[in-house]
Amino acid sequence: ARLHARDEPEPNLNHGGSAGALVTTLNGLADRLGTVIVLDDAHDLDAATVRFVADVLCSDLPVLFVATTWPDRLNTRNSPFTRYLAEASTADRILRIPLDPLTTDDIVDHVRQRFPGTDPETAAALADRTDRNPYLLRLLLGTPAVRSATRGGRITLAPQDVDRMRGGIERLLRTHWTQLPIGVRQ
Repeated sequence: ARLHARDEPEPNLNHGGSAGALVTTLNGLADRLGTVIVLDDAHDLDAATVRFVADVLCSDLPVLFVATTWPDRLNTRNSPFTRYLAEASTADRILRIPLDPLTTDDIVDHVRQRFPGTDPETAAALADRTDRNPYLLRLLLGTPAVRSATRGGRITLAPQDVDRMRGGIERLLRTHWTQLPIGVRQ
């Protein structure tokens, strides 16, 4: 099935620059193996990148794209990727798998799998501070307060100690941001 609207031209794999280099690489791999390309935060892709993805999907190249998006950003029609998904939603080469948000119990289970000796109430307090977001949980577990209270597979903080930790989600993200290399922050 075509992934382009009827009035769009056939796929064009003669892209220049880095897109052209990627097509050359994909062509070189085509005889030996398939390729998986992950598009993280695909809702932020620009129109040229979305067009490149559409062209590759319509080609004979053995490529699987896995795109991740934030549901609240995917539900707006502002991004080229969102518009592309809407246009291509009937194509048999696209499978959209929405994932349910994690529950507090999911995050508690994750904490207890990683740190099995942790009190369930402490794990629940950690889950509450991260708004059920596994990335924020990873950042929280990496803070000096949690690392220094972790011994032998157990986080020894009491739930009220977790509640008293300074800052919230914004502080976690800001702290992480300042620790990234300058090149990544630009």
